Amino acid sequence: MSAVLGILGGSFDPPHEGHVAIATAAWRQLRLDRVLVLPAGQAPLRDEPPRAAAAERVAMARLAFADAPWAVVDPRETLRPGPS
Repeated sequence: MSAVLGILGGSFDPPHEGHVAIATAAWRQLRLDRVLVLPAGQAPLRDEPPRAAAAERVAMARLAFADAPWAVVDPRETLRPGPS
């Protein structure tokens, strides 16, 4: 059986309760197995770079989603060049 996966991307600069609320609502309503949280390396719709460094935004996202065992913070977009 395949896992049902949701993806939530964003700059997460900083992550906040709204990010967690959206992910939680999607997880519940869509009966997802996992929500992949993908902090953007370079957000495609923003002219300015993030205030926090990529590693800091990944760490903050991990803290924000620490009580959500169904959420997985994936840093892959922060590790590659160009817009996410």
